[in-house]
Amino acid sequence: MLPASFRIAPAALLALAAACASGPNTGVAPTNQTTNQVFISGTAEPTTIRGDAPVGTTVTTAFVPDSAMAMLRVAYAQASIPVALFDPATGRVGNQRFIARRTLNHEPMSRFVNCGQTMMSNHADTDEINMSIVSTVRPAPGGGSMVETLLTATARDRASGNVGDMLPCTTRGALEVRLHRAAFGAD
Repeated sequence: MLPASFRIAPAALLALAAACASGPNTGVAPTNQTTNQVFISGTAEPTTIRGDAPVGTTVTTAFVPDSAMAMLRVAYAQASIPVALFDPATGRVGNQRFIARRTLNHEPMSRFVNCGQTMMSNHADTDEINMSIVSTVRPAPGGGSMVETLLTATARDRASGNVGDMLPCTTRGALEVRLHRAAFGAD
């Protein structure tokens, strides 16, 4: 049995991470994330996820925050993502609990997320994808706005009966860039 300090450490780390990530002015620091994970599903089939994908995508625009948020709301609708979060006080717009199955706006989900693949299929194109995609808008130094968009997702195989198995997905960055282009004409 592990000493008590090892059993408490994961909970303490989660609490610390949550405390660091909360607050109205919390943004997404654009970084790169490299994943190389192998999961064994309930059917004993290995799944590999590899990728170097942006975690957060940032763009600076000349539009003031209120206008930028309104433009993002329209861009989300054009991408077939219902806006469930629109909070001018925190500058956040998006959807924290969006479910997509196989396609988004008539395009395969694998264009937007990498959830790994088996020998026979790509999880993003066959599984249910639970996404959170949220843009945070803040005033930029010197005027305009800085917009940071973060997409996180997991895949769940609803067809196999192993609904408890959830695979982490990484973003390919394409959806975030598409939203920024639709809203501001920016990359």
